[in-house]
Amino acid sequence: MHAAFTTNQYPASQSCQMAAEKVGLRRIRLNLPHQCLRASVGNFFAADKVLLAWAGRHRGPLDCEFEIVYADGRTLAGDYRFERGAAARPALMAFVRKTLAALCEGSCKAAPVRGLDEGPHSFLAHYETEDFMSN
Repeated sequence: MHAAFTTNQYPASQSCQMAAEKVGLRRIRLNLPHQCLRASVGNFFAADKVLLAWAGRHRGPLDCEFEIVYADGRTLAGDYRFERGAAARPALMAFVRKTLAALCEGSCKAAPVRGLDEGPHSFLAHYETEDFMSN
């Protein structure tokens, strides 16, 4: 015997509402123009691994251009500086999230990024800015 459910069994005040799924990453492009190095990876973790490898081959800070391409074709781009002595490892994802949070707060010290046509609040609400790693 199967139970039948009717629409009036669950009042509207208790209805399940699912958050809209955020647009996922397609790829992250990295470019070190002064060293003629380029890479394209699928997530922030892989981007950090590339930056760490590049930092191991070069002295001084890495001034990296990044472009994050989303599944819908939208891009977010900017410049990321990683200094090996200042941090143990690169953190592009943290940099992007920190920059967007600073822009949301109206900070004039936020790093400039390109691709925020509708503003940082809307971008954070609709686009993924972190990796979800499975164990």
